[in-house]
Amino acid sequence: MNMPIVVGEFGVGASQPGAGDFIDDVTLMADYMGSGWAYWSNDRGGWSPTDGSDNETIVAEHLTRTYPRAIAGQPVDYYFEAKSKEFRLVYDEKPGVTGPTEIYIPASRYYQLKLRTRLKIRHYCRYETRSD
Repeated sequence: MNMPIVVGEFGVGASQPGAGDFIDDVTLMADYMGSGWAYWSNDRGGWSPTDGSDNETIVAEHLTRTYPRAIAGQPVDYYFEAKSKEFRLVYDEKPGVTGPTEIYIPASRYYQLKLRTRLKIRHYCRYETRSD
């Protein structure tokens, strides 16, 4: 059908066994489908990324992930595999695009950064560390 898709909302209780794995599975599936997504939570505690005292829960840990914020072309494939911390982005050049490809890498979830690129000279990827 060649149409965009979005997972309108999903959620899980922070204390549920496997909550982190569930979030990782849903977000990875959305990446593979090229879909947007929204996490649902109506209050602090329970299903929220924070508990009643505003401390992060396992939900926040698994929702905070690397993703392409801007792509200078047509995305072909991208995903972030939370367990291995592997991020992959493949895109085709789009004539006339002058902006950079930007990858959001959350500073609060530090991990060793390994970049491997196969881009033409006129393409570039910009990344910078920012506090969340």
